[in-house]
Amino acid sequence: MIYQIAILTIASLFILNLAINLRIIRIPVNRMPPLHGNPFISVLVPARNEEANIARCIDSLRQQDYPHYEVLVLDDESTDRTAEIVGSIAASDYRVRLLRGAPLPEGWAGKPHACHQLSLSAQGDYLLFTDADTTHAPHMLRTVIPLAQHSGASIISGFPRQIVRTLREKAAIPVVFFLLISALPLSVARLSHTLPQSFMIGQFILFPRSEYERIGGHESVKARILEDMFLGAEVRKHGGRQLTLNLSTVVCCRMYRNRASLWEGFLKWGYSFAAVWPKATPITGLCLLVVFSSPFLSAVAGLFLANEHGYSILVLAIIQVGVILGGRLACDRALRTPMESSFLTPLGIAFFLLAMLYGSILRLAGRHVNWKQRRYGGRTSVT
Repeated sequence: MIYQIAILTIASLFILNLAINLRIIRIPVNRMPPLHGNPFISVLVPARNEEANIARCIDSLRQQDYPHYEVLVLDDESTDRTAEIVGSIAASDYRVRLLRGAPLPEGWAGKPHACHQLSLSAQGDYLLFTDADTTHAPHMLRTVIPLAQHSGASIISGFPRQIVRTLREKAAIPVVFFLLISALPLSVARLSHTLPQSFMIGQFILFPRSEYERIGGHESVKARILEDMFLGAEVRKHGGRQLTLNLSTVVCCRMYRNRASLWEGFLKWGYSFAAVWPKATPITGLCLLVVFSSPFLSAVAGLFLANEHGYSILVLAIIQVGVILGGRLACDRALRTPMESSFLTPLGIAFFLLAMLYGSILRLAGRHVNWKQRRYGGRTSVT
C-alpha cells in the first residue's frame, strides 16, 4: 500500500508539472504586438533524401504572409530527387535557393554540418532552422517573430503538431511529447539561467542571428546527434534565455511514415541518450517503468486478485491510471493530437522503453546505429 501511494504521489507531481507547463507555454496567435522594424528572416531547411516531403514543406513556406524572408534548402548528399524538386521550385521563386552540401567532414554529425552550411549563406536577422518534413501555416512567421522580438529570448523552439495516422504512430510518437512536458521544469527555466541543460525540438529552432553567432552556431555542437538539445544547453551556458512555444497551430510534422523509420528514429534517441547521459539512462528507464507503466499493470493485476488487499491495490491503481490518462488527454488536446492516442499510452511507453534498452545495449557493446543512411557510434562514436 505504501508503495502504491508513493507511485500515486510521484505520478501526481509529474502531472501537476505538466499542467503548469501547459499553462505557461505561449501559443502564437494572430493578434501579436507590433514588430520593431521589418527584420529579414532566413528559413533554413536541411534536406537529405526528402523527396516525399520537401515540396510540401517549401510550398507552405512560400505562402507565408510575412513580407521579408528567404528560404534556403541544403541538399545534404541526397540520393533521391530532393535536389531536383527544390531546384525546380527555386527556378520559379527568387526567395527559394538550393545549396549543394559538402561531404561530411570527420568529427561532424550530419544535421549540424548541414545547418552550419546553411547559416553561412543566410542573410537574415533571424535564423529559423526547420525540418524538411514540416508544414507551416501561412501566418507562422507573422505570429512567431513578434513573440521572439518582445520576449528577448536567445533561442525559441516548441512543440509542433505531430501528424499521426497509423496505429503505431499514434501509440509511439505523442507519448514522447507527453513525457517531455511532464518532466521538463519549464517554470524553473523561465526564472533561472543556471540550469545545465535545456530542451529544444529540432523541427523548429529560431535564433536572433547575434545570439546564434555568440554561442558559435552549430559548430559548437558539431559532434552531437541530439544537436537540438545541446544548442539549448549552449545558449544557457552563455547566459541566454529560452522561449518554449506551443506551435501546434502554426507548424505540423509527420516524422515517420513507416515501421522501419519509426524504429530507427526511436533507436537513435535511445542510443544517443545512453551515450550522452549513461548514468541517467537507467534512472530514466526505471522511472518510466515504475511511474508510468506499473499503474496499468497493477490495474490489470488487481482485477484478478479477489482478496481485500487486491481490491485496495485495484482502487489505487485505477486512480493512478486516471491521473496519468487525465494528464495525457490534456496534453493531447493542447497539442492537437488525436484523442485516441491517449489510450495507447501503455503501448507507447513500452515501445519507448524497448528503444532505450536496445540502444543502451548497442552503446555498451560498441555497436553503431543508422540514421539517414549514415552510421553513428561504435567504439569511436560521434555523440
